This record gives sequence, structure tokens and C-alpha cells, in this order.
Amino acid sequence: MTSVFVRFQSPTPGKRGVHAGVFGLTNHLGHSGHLTPDEHATWRAGNDWYNATYPNPTDTDPSVYDPTVHPRATAWFKESATHLIERVAPYLEILRAHDVDCVRVDSEDPGRVIYEDDVQIVVVPHSPTAATHSAARRDEGRSQPSHTQAPTIGERPTTFSGQDGDVKDVKVVVAHSQRATLRVGDVFLKVDGDPSHAEREARAMELAPVPTPAVLWREPPVLALAAVPGRALGVLGEPSPASSEAWAAAGAAVRALHDAPVPPWPGRSVDDVAAELDRECAWLLAHDVVPAEVVRKNRAVAEAALRPWAPVFVHGDLQLTHVFVDGDEVTGIIDWSEAAPGDAMFDLAMLTLGHEERLDDVLAGYGPGADRAVIRAWWSLRSLTASRWLIEHGFDPDAPGAELDVLRARMRES
Repeated sequence: MTSVFVRFQSPTPGKRGVHAGVFGLTNHLGHSGHLTPDEHATWRAGNDWYNATYPNPTDTDPSVYDPTVHPRATAWFKESATHLIERVAPYLEILRAHDVDCVRVDSEDPGRVIYEDDVQIVVVPHSPTAATHSAARRDEGRSQPSHTQAPTIGERPTTFSGQDGDVKDVKVVVAHSQRATLRVGDVFLKVDGDPSHAEREARAMELAPVPTPAVLWREPPVLALAAVPGRALGVLGEPSPASSEAWAAAGAAVRALHDAPVPPWPGRSVDDVAAELDRECAWLLAHDVVPAEVVRKNRAVAEAALRPWAPVFVHGDLQLTHVFVDGDEVTGIIDWSEAAPGDAMFDLAMLTLGHEERLDDVLAGYGPGADRAVIRAWWSLRSLTASRWLIEHGFDPDAPGAELDVLRARMRES
């Protein structure tokens, strides 16, 4: 008899290509303070029951979820583990109450098995989208908090008729309450709740003296962009496959951007950043996201970034996943909606966030004028101020290499 495996998960992958599971989705709501007292009690009781009832794979193999060893590893119930599957129902009720989408996926072959016991397996998917190729049921709940609800495309890749009449797969790249990005063949469709963001992005790409995606058409609130060649410098939580020369080329591209005339719209001031830092540190402390000492230490480190700066043309969201290279050449920089006049050190910090070991390579290409202490301060400042947004929009700042890891790394320094 063919074995069938069951997983309850978000229909939309996160930044690292993983579809968050039902427990992770509910934990986001619990940790961010969105549950009612009754829901909180149900959530905690359910977690305690599961922790006591079935094995934790990491007790047998601590590397089973290590992204450097098993990227995108996910756990699946065996269909025979009905006592475990039935107890998922209260979690689904909580997710439904908060308009959070969660689908049941049944698969005979969810991936390469790296762990197995009597009730579950852990697999590495055969491809980043393997989970979407199994049968999914849409009667189970939803995927991200209601105030951040992503548009739902469906339980399988949907079809889209392009202008040439061909039918193409539609894939959700990222989706939250502010914007969604869909891929249709070699075209990316960015749908933004604020039309000014799309306008700014298109204008920034016109002004930037670096490779950017071609704008195919714009019909507010949709911006259609061509795919750029090459591959991203890397992802958080995994070693970058790009060479030192590629990282240096990225640094040179950032220098070219910073040397260009600033765009003609306002950016954030030092006072704006300081006020945001105060606000977000207070929220992190109030919600016990990380120990208070971690917040205090990083808040002190972040002070070095709060000084007057000469505004330059900054990308504003220069994550390593937004810089594409082919060999040792930069082939494209994407996602320009945050471009504005700003602090040059912020871009350099964003590019190397979670990959601090690549800073030397980046600065080799960037050239003189970089301040390592300020870049280090921006690592802390960015991680302190971004964590709440990520939690409230269904992302995980505690993923390997992400913001909470960056904050904890400062605690290991003298």
C-alpha cells in the first residue's frame, strides 16, 4: 500500500521558500499578542500536549532543521497518526478566527526523507515548490494574520493568459497586506496597496545607474517587470554560493548608486529613525520577543547610526536576495519601492545583514568612505526596528540568520 503523508501549512512560501506550518502560523499569533485569553490557553495547552506526545526530531538529529545541511526541511504527519492529525483542529479554529490561511496537503512523495519515526517524517522537498504539487484542501483555515492577509491564488499553481495568449503558471513570490508579487513566466507582477510605491519604484529604476528590471507596463496598482538574469547573492541562514568577486561587484554597484544624484523625493531624517527605534524597542520589551538585555545591548550599539549623514541615493531595502549576479557580474538589483535619499551605511548594512563575513568583500568593491562601526550599528538598528513588522506580516525574524539571530550575535561580542 502506498503511504500518504499529511501537512497543514501556509499556501504561500516565506522568504526562505518554506511554507510555514500550522504550529508556526499559530505561534506567530501567540507570540505577537493577537490571541484572546481563551485562544491563548488553547494554544499553550495544545503545544504542551504535542510536545509530550510525539518525538522531537532534533533530539535524534540536531542538524535535521539546519538550513545549511537540509535547506527547506519540513515535517509531515504519517496518515496513520490520526490522534495527532485530529488534534490540529483547535489550531485551525484559531487561524480561522484571525483570517489566517492554512491548507491541508496530502502527498505520497513530499521529498527526500531525512528523518522518520512512527508518526512523522521530515523531508527536504525535491524542489522549492514541491509542496504545491500535492493535493491541497482549502477547508482548513488561512495563512497570515488578518491585518496582513495575502491574496490567495489557490492550492495549486494557477494559470494566467498572457498578452500573447499563452497560458502560464502563476506563482506567489511574496504577499502581505501592503503588497504582493506574482511571477507569471518571466514577468513579475507587483500589486501595491499604495500606488505611490509603484510610481516611486519605476522612477527610481529610471534614475539608478545600475542594472534594474525592465518595466514592461504599469497599470495602477500593478507594475509589470521583466525577470533579471542570474541568481541572487544568497539567502539568509545559508552560506552564499556567490564568489568574493561577485560580492565585490555588488559593493561597486552600491558605490555607483551612492555617487548618483539623489532622487527628488524626501527620505527619512535622523529624528525619524530615532523615534522609530524608541517605539520598536519598547514593543520588543513589552512583548518579550527577546530578553531585555538583548534589546538594551543592541539599542546601545545602534546609537552609532544616529548621527547626521550626507544623504545619498539609497536603495532602502538592499537585501542580498535583491541583488542578482551571473558569475562575478551584477546583472540586476530589484525591489526599489523604498529608494530615497538616505544614509549610505544603511545600504551596506542591509546587503550584509546575516552575512557579516562578506563585509570585507563588499567594501573591497565599494571603496573608501565606509564606516564599519556605523554599519555594525545599522545591523542592530535594522534588526530592532524590523522585527515587529516581520512578525505581524507573517514572516519569521527568528529564522536562521535573520534579525533575532543578528541581535543575539551582538551579545557574544565584548
